[in-house]
Amino acid sequence: TKADAVAIYLNDYLRRYQLHKLQSPRNAEIVCDWLVNSGPLIIKPLQRTLRVEPDGVIGPQTLTAIDGADARDLLRARLDYYLSIVSHPFLKGWVHRLYQLGL
Repeated sequence: TKADAVAIYLNDYLRRYQLHKLQSPRNAEIVCDWLVNSGPLIIKPLQRTLRVEPDGVIGPQTLTAIDGADARDLLRARLDYYLSIVSHPFLKGWVHRLYQLGL
């Protein structure tokens, strides 16, 4: 149900990765969507993009960097990540999603 989906997004993504603490709803949406799509393995590539220590944990420094990031830079980093796995059968759909998000 829609209520179940909302609970999953809130508990398993926004709260689990502290994205609910972000001041930028736009950047929270982009990072949450990326986590839903790719899982927590994207945290280190995200941190490298944000130029914070790539420890694989979304903590205070990463949250501050996410808040201060340009949304298009986050989307470009996501595109670069997807292009690094070019043989994936869902690549075209993932790129289309990035354009829906504003790339």
